[in-house]
Amino acid sequence: MARQQCALDPDTNLLVMQGQQLKMHTVGKWGQEALAHYLCLDNPDKPMASIEDFMNDYDVYGIQARSTLHADGHLLTKPNDKPGPYCLITVDRKAYDWVECTLHGWQWLHLCNQDANWRTHSPYTGKPMPRPCYMTPQSALQPMDSIPIPQLDEGRGR
Repeated sequence: MARQQCALDPDTNLLVMQGQQLKMHTVGKWGQEALAHYLCLDNPDKPMASIEDFMNDYDVYGIQARSTLHADGHLLTKPNDKPGPYCLITVDRKAYDWVECTLHGWQWLHLCNQDANWRTHSPYTGKPMPRPCYMTPQSALQPMDSIPIPQLDEGRGR
């Protein structure tokens, strides 16, 4: 199975405030933080100070993080997305103060953006989607331990 688990305590996430509702922006930030944490796990001498240390135009270390609340979710991409590796993270809110993020795998954008993956209707509701996109299934993702890290600083490792 191509899953790596990383649990995050929202109390340590500066973007989460007491009483804040679960919003897609927050879900995306939790996914980015889980990816950054995963990429730094093998280097305890270089702890992550904050997610901003690793973010840029490509989310984390040159990798786009895509998060969803659907445990069986797909990796969503669009025709005009930046080329590079994309990672699927599912977020499960276990309690008010605890979420679990699962990194299901990654894939190159050009392999995601294939005609067979194009969807105009939601697989969950059957209704038209407001923004059609490519939906790559989890079964088509590569394992996390093979993810390339285009912008990894020398001295940091997985």
